[in-house]
Amino acid sequence: MSSINYLPPFANSLIMHVLTNAEKLIPLRDAASLAESRRLAGMRMVTGTTSPSTRYERISVSPASCSIKSEYVIASHAFKPQYKCINYTPAWEQRKASEVFQIVDDRGHPTLPVLSATQNQGMIYRDDSGRYIGHDESNEIGYKRVLPGDFVVHLRSFQGGFAHSQYEGITSPAYTVFRAKEPTSHSDRFWKHWFMSEHFIAGLSTVTYGIRDGRSISVDEFMNTFLAFPAVEEQAAISRLLDYLDDLITLHQRKLELLRNIKKSLLDKMFA
Repeated sequence: MSSINYLPPFANSLIMHVLTNAEKLIPLRDAASLAESRRLAGMRMVTGTTSPSTRYERISVSPASCSIKSEYVIASHAFKPQYKCINYTPAWEQRKASEVFQIVDDRGHPTLPVLSATQNQGMIYRDDSGRYIGHDESNEIGYKRVLPGDFVVHLRSFQGGFAHSQYEGITSPAYTVFRAKEPTSHSDRFWKHWFMSEHFIAGLSTVTYGIRDGRSISVDEFMNTFLAFPAVEEQAAISRLLDYLDDLITLHQRKLELLRNIKKSLLDKMFA
């Protein structure tokens, strides 16, 4: 039995956000006790640069209700998260992975589209992978069915974590498919971010074996480890923020690529 505890880096704060200039994470909720909230009462904190269009943050705490309100700006996008509690911070539950998730092995669906595992995009349609993968269609009767919200332990999970699926399809019988035992009590997108986080992937080193052509995950050992998680409402709030930041990162990556192309075109024209 492994004693590793997979505790998220944001376990003590509801929302974490990125400083655009300092490139570090700052917790927006850090009131572990009523005494702490009283200490912070009336405090007004401003961080970042003096330019309000770059980033600013204001925090106010009410000691009576332990409520925290914060508003800030990241790259001209305004956020106004709020969190309220009654003199306490809700605790994160800790349970064995086997109590939260169950392994599924549903075969015999050869007409479903084949899904491929990726390190960054989770499960995608094989036809969208951009590379040819030779296969024998007659073997697909033995492929495992994957449903939206499921997770897949694949051959490169030791590098990219567990792959989350948004689609229904079938995947290699060499992979392990698992899902939440009580889907309404968990946000699969919360677990998606957690299972692909650097902290979680680093922890997988205790349940991997083999060093030649990659490493295999011992699913049985993983199921015997402990996971910490908040209530489903808080899971949903965390996943919404992280999804938004992913979208924001993608948007700026596209802008960056466009600017690089413009620069390249100008250089080509000037020095042709």
